[in-house]
Amino acid sequence: MEQQLIENRRITSLFCQSIKSCKKISIGHIVYCICKIIIAVILLTINATQSCGWEGANTWMTIVIGESILELVIYTVIIQLIKITPTLLNVGEELHQVIYAENSQIESYGDISEFLANSIDDQTTQIPEREFEKKKILLAQQVLQEIFKIHSPLKHSRHLVFLINQGLLIWGFILGFEIPWDLNSDCRSRLIIAIYIFLFYTICYYLDVYILIIIILIALPFVAMFLIYKKLTQPKGKKDTDQIIEELKKQYFVKYSPNLIEGVPECKICMQTYQLEEEVLKLPCHESHNYHLICISAWFKVNLNCPVCRKSYAEEENNEQNLEDINQVPQ
Repeated sequence: MEQQLIENRRITSLFCQSIKSCKKISIGHIVYCICKIIIAVILLTINATQSCGWEGANTWMTIVIGESILELVIYTVIIQLIKITPTLLNVGEELHQVIYAENSQIESYGDISEFLANSIDDQTTQIPEREFEKKKILLAQQVLQEIFKIHSPLKHSRHLVFLINQGLLIWGFILGFEIPWDLNSDCRSRLIIAIYIFLFYTICYYLDVYILIIIILIALPFVAMFLIYKKLTQPKGKKDTDQIIEELKKQYFVKYSPNLIEGVPECKICMQTYQLEEEVLKLPCHESHNYHLICISAWFKVNLNCPVCRKSYAEEENNEQNLEDINQVPQ
């Protein structure tokens, strides 16, 4: 007798619907890739028969065909992976779309819809329809991202497709401006239409990426000016936190041993007793003002004062005075 499978994971209605959206998205990509291949092949054939003689455009369309075939393979594999129920359950668990129900016996992993949670346990069934549709589309994109993450060859192939598309986009713009005016008018119009349809779709598909890049490029001059202004207006003698900690470490860093620490052997920040060989920093304001190195480093990121006596370490002059004071303490 065949052993029965015990599986207590159930998926939300939102996740189940997002899987269907993933399939539609993947099919849409496949249809678009097939259309690109057909159009490019037809144009290459016509150009060859009519002797349009523009090699740059022919090479560009050949690469478009290669990129389309690669993208076609990627999304064909995605559709096959979406049919694997254990993979989808794992993805659903990562995206917090799995509900654990009482154990039930299932003969085999069938369609993912068989693992749908009941409406009592599934809170996504209470989401208003309009909001549900928005969340479904967003979750579908997250599901695709998780599948790409699980299968690294697909992830790397997708990155390759992205880079090829950007190269084709730039090359397409250049070709659009370099079309010879003495070219046959029919050849010219066909090439322009094909190139700009590809450019339009590519820009629309990667629009969020381009918007992010534009925002970064616009913000960079302002960030640079802010950093320069901050540097110029920084008080003389003031040092950054990392530099202060590094200078203190040169003289006052120790690995804990009972004979190296004055006072109570505990960090005044985390209140934990020191363990042998733990990294400790003794501040020069007083021998008993010692802390875990990691604790005082985090403290200085927020406040450049000693946690006990509030002595400031923000100014170089103060630090030099602290060093003089500690050196004058009688041995």
